[in-house]
This record gives sequence, structure tokens and C-alpha cells, in this order.
Amino acid sequence: MFSRKELMKYRQIRYLTIGAGILLAIMLMLALFTSHRLDHTDEAFSQWVFTWRQPVLDTFFATVTDLAGAFGIIVLSTIIVLTLVFYFHQRTLAFWYALMMLVSNLLVNPLLKNVFQRERPALSVRLVEAGSYSFPSGHSLGAVTAFGGLMLILAYLYRNKNWRTPTNIGLLLLIGLIGFSRIYLGVHYLSDVLTGFALGAFCLGLSVEILNRHVSNDS
Repeated sequence: MFSRKELMKYRQIRYLTIGAGILLAIMLMLALFTSHRLDHTDEAFSQWVFTWRQPVLDTFFATVTDLAGAFGIIVLSTIIVLTLVFYFHQRTLAFWYALMMLVSNLLVNPLLKNVFQRERPALSVRLVEAGSYSFPSGHSLGAVTAFGGLMLILAYLYRNKNWRTPTNIGLLLLIGLIGFSRIYLGVHYLSDVLTGFALGAFCLGLSVEILNRHVSNDS
């Protein structure tokens, strides 16, 4: 994905992967061994978030959360992959993005959901419908992998730093809003979202490491 000189500039990706892996391990250990204490913290945080509810915010967060829903992720991923293949002629980059999205969202996340089988918040507090288990948050993972992957692609294709910073800030803000929306809408707990973020960042960073090694070996 990057040349050897460029890899030095993107060393923070490796640090991000390690940090995300540590946070992910901590969250998984907490879920396994201190679930009652975690539940208490999650419930308290959710109740605090629910005090913010009002019709305008209900509509706003319901719209935001759909950006990382199944349909939103499929549309975004398809557009990115097709653009990389047919406009930029970056087949390797397109294959990396598609495979990373498929493995993290359709394999890793469902696997963890079925391992932990954590029930979602009560139906009485939900503002939208949601199926499957709660831990970790698939929307949070999807937001990090989809929009985080887009950040890396844009950084690779365009070297103009003048607009890169505001673009990255905007995408990071969107990721945060999507995660928060899951709590606000009453379909996830704080720990679900944090674990989804950590899992998404770990999958994204690990996939970049694998891709870079593959490209280095081929060059």
C-alpha cells in the first residue's frame, strides 16, 4: 500500500493497531470476568444519555445510525471499491478494502456476538428496532472500518495535507456520532460501542500491516 519511505510516515497505524488491541483485550476481559460491574456502569451511562432525548435529536441520531447500517455500509463499500477499480485503477487497494470489510463485519463481529450472547437493552428504551446480540456493536465496528478505511485510502491517493486534516476530523466525528447514536437510541451499551470501536480499529490496522507486508514482498 505504501512505499518503504511512506511506511515510516504511517508508523502511527502500527501504534493504533497495538493500542486498539490492548483496549479490545481489556474490554473482552471485563465482559468475561466482571460482567455485573460492567452492566452497572453501562446502565448508569445509558440513563444519563436518555436524559438528552428530544424529538429533534431522535430524528438526527436515527438518521446518523443508518449510515453504518447494513444498507449504508454496502452502498458505501460498493462505491469505494468500484471507484478504486475503474477510476483510480487501484485493484490491490480495492481488494484490500473489500476483504477487510467482509472479514471484520461478516465474520469477526458475528463470531464475537455469538460467543458473548449479551442481550440488548430493554425494548422499553429502544427508539429503533435491532436484532441479534448486543456485544460488540456492529454499527461501531462498521463505522471504524468503513470510514477509517476511507481515511487511509484518501491519504494514499491524495497527498495534499491542506484538506486532509479537516476531512479526517469530519470522518472521525462521524464515527463518534454513529457510536453514540447506538447508545442514544437504546440499542447498545457504552461497552458495546467501545468494544466495537476497538475491534474495528484493530481489524483495520492489522489488515494494513498484512497488505504492506504483501506489497513489500512482491516489490
